[in-house]
Amino acid sequence: MGTRRRSTAPRGRSNSSAQSQLNRRQSQWNVQAESKPTLARWAWISAGCLLILSVALRLANSNAKTAAVPVLKHDEAACADGCWWDIECAHSHYRPRVEGCHPTACGRFAKHGFLDKPSVRRLIAMAERGMAGCGADVRSGRSGVGGGPCIMDVNSGFVRASGGDIRNIYEGGEDDGLERQPLYSADDYQFYGETIERIRAKVQDLFGLGFLMFTAPTFITRIQGREGWQPESAHDEYWHVHVDKNNTPHYDYSGLLYLSEAGVDFEGGLFSFQETSESPPEMIIEPAPGLLLAFTAGMENPHRAHKVTAGTRFVLSFWFTCDQRKEFSSFLDGKMHRRFDGGPRQES
Repeated sequence: MGTRRRSTAPRGRSNSSAQSQLNRRQSQWNVQAESKPTLARWAWISAGCLLILSVALRLANSNAKTAAVPVLKHDEAACADGCWWDIECAHSHYRPRVEGCHPTACGRFAKHGFLDKPSVRRLIAMAERGMAGCGADVRSGRSGVGGGPCIMDVNSGFVRASGGDIRNIYEGGEDDGLERQPLYSADDYQFYGETIERIRAKVQDLFGLGFLMFTAPTFITRIQGREGWQPESAHDEYWHVHVDKNNTPHYDYSGLLYLSEAGVDFEGGLFSFQETSESPPEMIIEPAPGLLLAFTAGMENPHRAHKVTAGTRFVLSFWFTCDQRKEFSSFLDGKMHRRFDGGPRQES
C-alpha cells in the first residue's frame, strides 16, 4: 500500500477529532491489507484466470468460425426454388457504367435442379467427345490421362489441356481434304445453345437488367484428381482465390452449372466465397448435378474452387458482359471462331 500524506485538521474541527478520523482510516487500511492474498496466491489466481480465459476464447472463436460459414449441401436440394444472398456492390469496379446492364444491387444466386439429369448427362457426353485425348502430346509422350484440368469451348472449338497445350476440335476439316465425322449433331448444338440462353435469360431476370450479352470464353471444365499430378503452368493452378473481373475486365456476371456431384463423382473440389486463400470461407457450395450458381463478377465476390483430390469433376463455366465490344455470338456451327462481334446492342 502506498504512503498517504497526513493533512492538518480542517477549520472548525478539533485535533482530537481529526486524529480519531485518521485512526479509523488507518484501521480500515490495515483490515484491507490483511485481507489481500499473498504474492504467491496472486500468481496462482492470475495463471488460473488466464488459462480459463484462453480456453474460453478458443472455444468461442472455434464455434464462431464453424457456425458462421453457411454450407449449401449437394444432397439436400435446399435451393430447389432458388436462393438469393445480398452482397454490397464494389461499384467502382463497374466503370464506365452501362445503364440497364451493370448491377444496381449485387448478390449470389443458387438453384438446385436448374438442369435435369438427362440434360446433365448429355452435356457431359458432349464434353467427353470434345476432350478426347485432352493433354496428349506425342513430343512429350503425355497420354492425356495424367490428371489436372482440361477446358473445352463448344462454341469456338478451343480445348486447353493441363500444361497449356491448345488445339481446336474444328480445325483442319476443310483444308486437308479429309472427310471427318462431325463431333456434334445439329440437335446437340441446338441443345447447347438453348441451355446457354436459359442461363443468360435467368441472370438478366435475376438482376433486373434491360439487356445482357453472351461473351467468350465460356467452357466446360473437367478436373481429374490423380495422385502425383503436378501443375505445369499457372493455368493449372485453378484453386487460388480470384475475382473474375480482375482476370478478365469485360466479365460482369459469372456463373457455374455443375454437372458432377461432390462426394460421389469426386473428392475435394468444393467451391467457396472467401477473401484470400488463407482466410476462412464466407460460404461453401457443394457441387451437385444441375445446380446453377450465378453472381456479380466484381470485387464483392472473390472465390475459389478447391483442389480435386480424386475422381472427375465437370462444370460448365459461363460469363456475360455489358461491353458491346466483347459480345460473342453463339455460333454453334462446327467451325473455329476467334473474334468478338463488337456491334451495338439494344435493350430487350
